[in-house]
Amino acid sequence: MLKIGEFAKLCQVNKRTLRYYDQIGVFCADFIDPDSGYRYYSQDKIKTFQLIEQLKKLDFSLDEIKEFLACTPAQQCRIYAEKKLALNRIIRQKNVLVNQIDENCGNVQPNAIPLIKEILTMPFEDDPQVIGKWIYCGDSEKRESSYDENYLIKKEVQHEHLYFLPGGCQTWMYFWSKDYLYYILPAFNVVLPNPYRVFYIGQTKYMEIEWMVDMFINNSEHSPIRIYKQENTKKYSERETHAARDNVDVPFVADDRLIGEWETVDLVNHPSDFRVDQRHCTGGFWLVNMQFFNRGICIQTRHCGDVKIQLNYSAGMIIDQFQERVHHYQIHTEQGTDYLIMEHKYNDYDYLGKVPYYYVLKRKSL
Repeated sequence: MLKIGEFAKLCQVNKRTLRYYDQIGVFCADFIDPDSGYRYYSQDKIKTFQLIEQLKKLDFSLDEIKEFLACTPAQQCRIYAEKKLALNRIIRQKNVLVNQIDENCGNVQPNAIPLIKEILTMPFEDDPQVIGKWIYCGDSEKRESSYDENYLIKKEVQHEHLYFLPGGCQTWMYFWSKDYLYYILPAFNVVLPNPYRVFYIGQTKYMEIEWMVDMFINNSEHSPIRIYKQENTKKYSERETHAARDNVDVPFVADDRLIGEWETVDLVNHPSDFRVDQRHCTGGFWLVNMQFFNRGICIQTRHCGDVKIQLNYSAGMIIDQFQERVHHYQIHTEQGTDYLIMEHKYNDYDYLGKVPYYYVLKRKSL
């Protein structure tokens, strides 16, 4: 019989992994000393452990390996065949994406959106096990067959929670189909497929996501492996995923100072950052201008004049009834000119409860 340290050395594995495999019932010791707690393994166990390592390389999860080892040779052949079919399906999906990327690289037009048309027209494939809310646990530097939360790298991430809605429906900037979480990056005009894999540790369900978004934005060589834990299996609606919603049922209070047309001149992090003689942003504004009329009516012009939206206002606030957002504002007069400084509540507010920017508009006319 080999002590755990001797067995670990022969198999080139750490003792912590062997204890963990024993704990979850994947690879158990032949004998545990009741007094010392030491684990002992027979020589025959080396072949079994080598098989486990081979199965991990073949993309078997620990739960699948546990099932595989308990099967008869005939059953194991069937499992190999099923795994081959699953891997071939993944290969076909990835080849489709590779071909789409190659095609788009050679046919990118100004203002085109590479990948989005092709991805949105791909058939949706369901994966009922992912439905619900997932909580961020941490990152891993490399892909593993299983993970220990205590050894994950905790980072400040934007997506502390992920929601997988029924039917792959979009929430915030992402949507999904089986094996992929698709993330929309409007600034780069692309949609990125982030491969995911579901696995269990005991009775707890986890998800491993190859976060291609960070690799794309940071131009890094490797995409981080992000681990999430399923909090619940609720079938959320898109609206239920919002972290913040405002009370838009407010009475109208006139503010004659608003009446007229205002033109966007800057975008700041906080109202105190605005300076008449200094610009933080010079053009390309999402909000182009605003016109205010009597009776609490205002018109926003967005996207370089292409879109006009009617909103409401009351003293101190601009009200978007449809999106359930109240944008608070203040008016400053500098060097004889009026400036409207207004909260920009958009997706960061809906999903994170944050107000990241303020628009500065200059009075254009009365």
